Amino acid sequence: KNGNLNFTLVYCPEGMDENQDSIMKEYGKMLGLDMQIKIDYFVGNTSPSDRKNILEQFANGDLEAILAMKCLDEGIDVKRTENAILVSSSTNPRQYIQRRGRILRTHPDKLVANIYDLFVLPPLDLIDSDDDPEKNNINSINAALIKQELKRLSEFAQASLNYVENIDLIRKYCDEYDIENL
Repeated sequence: KNGNLNFTLVYCPEGMDENQDSIMKEYGKMLGLDMQIKIDYFVGNTSPSDRKNILEQFANGDLEAILAMKCLDEGIDVKRTENAILVSSSTNPRQYIQRRGRILRTHPDKLVANIYDLFVLPPLDLIDSDDDPEKNNINSINAALIKQELKRLSEFAQASLNYVENIDLIRKYCDEYDIENL
């Protein structure tokens, strides 16, 4: 949106492929990050020396973005993360609090952090009421997942500078999906 992706951390979903690098590169392409900016991939099989090098380049601004999976959730200090794109959010409060905390850490050259939390909701026609017991079971599962996603988004929104805009959007989805209480 602002044309600057310096100090951007992208959380991608974990893959089942043995070659996680190929999965990460695909996410980079989908996000339009493969050609325009300097990115690197931080995955479970990244060696300790490569991890250290990637984090140093990121902190120095030599690397604009890091695409990572779950391996950046705990115990790793990512200096000066100004932007985060959460392609894979967790409904586990511990994980999303850690991710948010990693992004919101203070840095002398950072005033604010921008968090872009992508979420997917099923089409409304997939959760319409139906007399079919199998569809009703799927509807129950979908309703629980939707409520969980919107609850997480609401918790993120409470600490945001654009709270009103976020809450209005969340309320819109609650109305559309007939969810009364988060």
